[in-house]
Order: sequence, then structure tokens, then C-alpha cells
Amino acid sequence: MANTEILAGAAAPATARRLHLDILNKRKFLAMLEGRLVVLGSELAAHEREEQDLLQKLLTP
Repeated sequence: MANTEILAGAAAPATARRLHLDILNKRKFLAMLEGRLVVLGSELAAHEREEQDLLQKLLTP
């Protein structure tokens, strides 16, 4: 086995670990974004309800 093959074989597990950690970090980031979108959606719905209530009050004689 050549030296480059030995080095490549030794580096493969480290590279796989780095890729695995990178994937985990990206999943965490996406989960955080998803949670933030849920919060923003709830806030938007609350503002829309408030807007509808105000419009109803203005239009009611």
C-alpha cells in the first residue's frame, strides 16, 4: 500500500465525522428556522385578526 493510500484511509473516518457534524448542524439550523417560521406565522395571524376586529369596529354603525 502506498503512503497516499494509507493517508487517505486514515483521513476517511475524520472526513466522515466532519460531514456528519456538518449535517447535524444544518439540521439544527433548519429546525430553528422552522420554529421561527411557526412563531412568525402565529404573530401574523394575530395581527390579521386584530386588523379584522378594527375594521369591523370602524364599519359597524
